[in-house]
Amino acid sequence: MSQTPTSPPPAASKSQRQRQTPGTPRSRSRRKAVSRSNSKRRRNNNNSFVTKYEILPIRPDLLDAVWPHVEPHLQRAVDESEGLIDIYDVREAANTGEMLVWVVSATGSGSIVGAYTTRIIAYPQRSALAIDLVGGSQLSRWLRMALQTIEQHARRLGCQQLEGYGRAAWGRVLRDYSWRLAYHAYYKDL
Repeated sequence: MSQTPTSPPPAASKSQRQRQTPGTPRSRSRRKAVSRSNSKRRRNNNNSFVTKYEILPIRPDLLDAVWPHVEPHLQRAVDESEGLIDIYDVREAANTGEMLVWVVSATGSGSIVGAYTTRIIAYPQRSALAIDLVGGSQLSRWLRMALQTIEQHARRLGCQQLEGYGRAAWGRVLRDYSWRLAYHAYYKDL
């Protein structure tokens, strides 16, 4: 007896698969959430919706050209410094090379979306690269890239550790990037 080859059954449509899947039925809000999730994936697969960033250090001789775009981002961080530093101190330190200003720009538009500063601290037993001020928008999108850039820069300079200063919220954010809390700082005005 000969057997005739049979073709596989036609693939079930998405709605048929959902009906065939055992378990609890999907609620309207769940269907909407899945729909939103799928549309996000489509947008992310289309490069026109994905924002990419470029992070560059600014040489002191180029600081004047960039400063009007960087100052508002750094000013927000300076405002949190308990009066220890003002924006003019930051610009002077960057002009002398004591501090390095970094710019975060969106590559598509070229707009500056953030800025941060770094400086070297020489301790008796080791050196550290300190991140003093961070400001900008869309931080969650470029933070990972910024931290990788800072780490590479610190290694090139021969630093053995990174330091960062900021509000308590930074501890929750940086924990995901293997940073640990070293100490708390408290202030009293005299």
